[in-house]
Amino acid sequence: MPGVDVVVPVELTGGTISVRSDKFSRQDEPGVVRYPRGATVTFRVRNEGKVPLTLVLRIRSRFQFYEANILRSRATTGTLAPAAVKPLRATFTFRGPFEFELLRHGKVVAKRQISIF
Repeated sequence: MPGVDVVVPVELTGGTISVRSDKFSRQDEPGVVRYPRGATVTFRVRNEGKVPLTLVLRIRSRFQFYEANILRSRATTGTLAPAAVKPLRATFTFRGPFEFELLRHGKVVAKRQISIF
């Protein structure tokens, strides 16, 4: 997977974030999306809901290493109208916890954990 750009469909509804399981999914962690370090993933985000939604991808912890302060700690699709589709591309260069947050009217309505191993 490192060095390869993978497209992963993500569906949003008014209160859920659905990411298709793949070979990195674990049965003992059904709510966690997993990818290896070095993976570049283009999330193909589709709003299946009836109201505008925003998906945010963020780092869940603070890192203590040289130049950690220049990392972008979050990325977003911006507001997605109902039935809209937008890509959200991320290269996971280090291991650690990440998270999707689903926002409706600026408030978090759902979260989905991402683990980079």
